[in-house]
Amino acid sequence: MKMLLPRRTLLSSGLAVSALLALKAPLRADPILSAEACTLVPEQALGPYYLADELLRSDISEGKAGVPLELVIQVLDVASCRPIADAAVDLWHCDAEGAYSGVGAARGQSRSFLRGIQITGLDGVARFQTIFPGCYPGRTNHIHFKLRTAGAREGNTYRGGHTAHTGQVFFPEEITVSLMQHGPYSGQQTARMRQEEDGIFRNQNGRASTARLTPVSADDPSRGFQAVLAATIDISAP
Repeated sequence: MKMLLPRRTLLSSGLAVSALLALKAPLRADPILSAEACTLVPEQALGPYYLADELLRSDISEGKAGVPLELVIQVLDVASCRPIADAAVDLWHCDAEGAYSGVGAARGQSRSFLRGIQITGLDGVARFQTIFPGCYPGRTNHIHFKLRTAGAREGNTYRGGHTAHTGQVFFPEEITVSLMQHGPYSGQQTARMRQEEDGIFRNQNGRASTARLTPVSADDPSRGFQAVLAATIDISAP
């Protein structure tokens, strides 16, 4: 897949190679986004496309076309700003053409593409290998996630527990706009909704849940990105 993104666009967004090297280093037990991480992350709509009992796995791409994305979510307790271990992170999002697995036109396809669950380690981190999400009418590009505690592994999934947070991951608008101009994202028939037009981003503080995005290669963005988000939650909330 050939996908070009001007190098000046990357540099103007502060995505320097030094930042990439810092993110690729082993994560410490303390917050990966320093002081920013101690702020409670906003709740956002669950949406209609959540499916229960997804697979416990890190790689959820299932060969879907798109720009590779490693999504790193660190779950933190707002009271102490310390990592929360053994939390289940449910993740789901649409493909490059705006389709979700298991619903709508994709119902007859795989029920599991771009869906999965990871359990956080002692550092509070869950990592997913996926693709940069596309979009669909009425929404800007985003990834859904749900955090659960006190549930249990059952076979190849995770069940039960307390839903401690429901949120969405957004991405820097300038980078997203550039990515959407290239295949397979450019094949969509409808115009992309910009962040400021998206009701959830605008009314549910999407800016506070915008991931830090870093290219794997500053010279070749088609090799993919790493996105990092600190999900700081109130674990005592009902």
